[in-house]
Amino acid sequence: MEESQLEYQIRHSSGKEYRENLLFLKSQLDESRYQEELFIRGGLFKRSIPKIYDHRCCISGMRIMATPNIQMIDACHTPLQPFQ
Repeated sequence: MEESQLEYQIRHSSGKEYRENLLFLKSQLDESRYQEELFIRGGLFKRSIPKIYDHRCCISGMRIMATPNIQMIDACHTPLQPFQ
């Protein structure tokens, strides 16, 4: 899947749809290829979420803009594990 398609999927799929897609990929790919896919998607996620939030902290609302190669707002998640 192309990077633009992956980014669209990350930004527009519901959590349930995205998890189902990852489970499907896991069933279709060998473990090495699946881990590579997760790595690629993780990088896209980290770049997409700050754009969605307009580079604002989702907790404080503080907006931080920096030079193009420095990101002050971070995004993270753990795929396929529910929040505790």
